[in-house]
Amino acid sequence: MLQSLWNRTPKRHFALLDNQGRCLGLWQLCEAPRGLAWVEVNACDPRWIGKPLPASACVSSNSPPVRLVQRAPAASSAAM
Repeated sequence: MLQSLWNRTPKRHFALLDNQGRCLGLWQLCEAPRGLAWVEVNACDPRWIGKPLPASACVSSNSPPVRLVQRAPAASSAAM
């Protein structure tokens, strides 16, 4: 049981960026999230929400972040 505590996969930190590069959210995961514009950062700092990430926050990566995919607006069902 104690061995399972020592063999944990370390958590990595990720920030979700909007089209202007502002931080929309932060997440700690063992693997990189798929889709949208997630980038790996060296920490999760809530002060980054709504602001551009500091250059020192980004972890260098071999692949660029995935760009946001524009979704069609949801059809609204207006009552008549």
